[in-house]
Amino acid sequence: MNVEKGKLLVSTKSNAIGRKAFVLIASAIILLPAIYILTNPDLAYQMAYDLLGKISLGRIVQIGFPTIMLVFVAISVINIFMISKSHLDVYERGIAGVTSFNTRKPSEGVKKIELSFSDIVNVSESKRCIQIVTKYGSYEFLAAKNREQALNEIRSRIGD
Repeated sequence: MNVEKGKLLVSTKSNAIGRKAFVLIASAIILLPAIYILTNPDLAYQMAYDLLGKISLGRIVQIGFPTIMLVFVAISVINIFMISKSHLDVYERGIAGVTSFNTRKPSEGVKKIELSFSDIVNVSESKRCIQIVTKYGSYEFLAAKNREQALNEIRSRIGD
């Protein structure tokens, strides 16, 4: 228990094992054809040429298809592990947590935040996230678990 924040009341922290397992299994399934195409370029080229009927399209498929698949897998794996770090803890006298990775503003990254309830201007929810607006800016936290409880606690303590 932190003396400044008081006792922990609600946490949205989740290990996201199910989502991580799904992404890793799906990534492995997606990687198999990409690796096959990369290791058998002549066969992949011939299949693309037979299917599309043009030499230039055969080369594009031979190189482009596995590249797109590899980039997709890399982004998916990085995304799921970055998102799973985000959480919000609600204490008796304030909140603390790690913001979610904002794909619209990737330069901001993730931030560790600690705020007292007097700093919070507004709190709302969007999909699986809690959005907190303060005097200093706005923050978004992933809250797939205990979202309603956290929202209710914060709303009941704003302005106290």
